[in-house]
Amino acid sequence: TIGIRGTGIDALCTGLCAEGKGAPQRRIDQECMKRLASQGKNGGGACEVPQAGDGLFLATWEGASYVEAGERTLDVPIGRTGFFNPVLGLLTLLPETPDFVRDNPAPRPDGIPIDFDALFGTGASREGEPGLYVWVREGHVAMIGDTVLDLGDSEEGLIRAGTRDPIRLSTVPRFMLDDPTPLPDEFDESRIPLFEMTVDPFLKPGSAICEP
Repeated sequence: TIGIRGTGIDALCTGLCAEGKGAPQRRIDQECMKRLASQGKNGGGACEVPQAGDGLFLATWEGASYVEAGERTLDVPIGRTGFFNPVLGLLTLLPETPDFVRDNPAPRPDGIPIDFDALFGTGASREGEPGLYVWVREGHVAMIGDTVLDLGDSEEGLIRAGTRDPIRLSTVPRFMLDDPTPLPDEFDESRIPLFEMTVDPFLKPGSAICEP
């Protein structure tokens, strides 16, 4: 289990971490790793740093995170890297972040430009304005046009007629609030009035059509 507390992390889980079984690909000196983690990079002699595939690596670059392995918990503060080998049961902080973790080619989330107005901004609609309206009561719905708008519980969206950009509405339109159609979980067919029209079987086809 990896716990994230408003945090920026890089995590790498391959080999033993992903498979959770098998023999270590290389010998890892557990005692030496623990001494290095507690005393610093130069304490306790030289140890071979675990490589990708030896277990789970969790590097924290903002905030704080932790790794849970069974009943043990390892806090990984900012600037440190935690390591867990499931075969050896080794759970410890590394003296330094391995190059293959630090040089992760994937872009960091805090470095990606985000249009917050497009993602989370809301707009208003004129009552009865033509378009496709969606009001999500439960679950998630994606409105897809030139952009994608994800709507969750109690959120509303609109694609105006003649456009392809969905917008999030700030309020539910009145005509949707007043919609008499029963919700699926409240549907009771016994409450719907049934009307029966008796037609003379001897009437000619079309003779019972009403015209203004």
